[in-house]
Amino acid sequence: MNRLRIDVANGIAMVTLDRPEKLNALLLETYRALSGFFARLPRERRIHGVVLTGAGRGFCSGGDLRELTDVKPAERRRFTTLQNGLAGNLRKAPQVVIAAVNGPAVGGGAALALACDLRLASPEATFRFSFPGLAAADMGVSRLLPRTVGLGRAYDWLLTGRDVSAGEAEAAGLVARVLPGEILVAEARATALRIAQGPREALASTKRLLDREAPSAVEARLQARLMGRPDFREACRAFAEKREPRYNRG
Repeated sequence: MNRLRIDVANGIAMVTLDRPEKLNALLLETYRALSGFFARLPRERRIHGVVLTGAGRGFCSGGDLRELTDVKPAERRRFTTLQNGLAGNLRKAPQVVIAAVNGPAVGGGAALALACDLRLASPEATFRFSFPGLAAADMGVSRLLPRTVGLGRAYDWLLTGRDVSAGEAEAAGLVARVLPGEILVAEARATALRIAQGPREALASTKRLLDREAPSAVEARLQARLMGRPDFREACRAFAEKREPRYNRG
């Protein structure tokens, strides 16, 4: 089960990551389902805008680490290519895609929010783009994050792996607006509907002009290689056990 809900009303698709007990951690099937949905959007005439959010108190805690630690060596590149393909399909969607970030967005979850055209957030939202030693940037983050918040902040956020609050994210330009949680999704839907009232071709053309490149295939290769390192497993274990990782410094 991929734990993804898609509801369409008045031309706006509400896409909800629906695994609240795990802060909406992404299973492989969820990656595939999301990628397939966004890949279909260029041919989808009844959908004029998309809102992406998470069920419960979190937006998305990234890939399910218990599942990822069992990925076989031959499948790692396939997985990281799937990740980048999801981000690429999202970026190429002609419709506006708005992330309603209602809580923590971590790793792949932060990358997913970044890949959207606009981000609205509740005060409870936080962003963490990496775990030092766990993996490099993925899903286009190495290109999109500096373009969005500047190179200096991208270095800070990626190298330290610290949590970025909704307020800091808004000040940096990552988040367009911080809104009370009780109106966040409704305002995201209203914004998507307002933008979708414009001519479809002009909207798609504007998006193409602003973003001419797909997420880098270099990221997929690096991610696959890093997933094979002992430090990756140690980082996953430390995260699951809620402790500081003990990396080999030799």
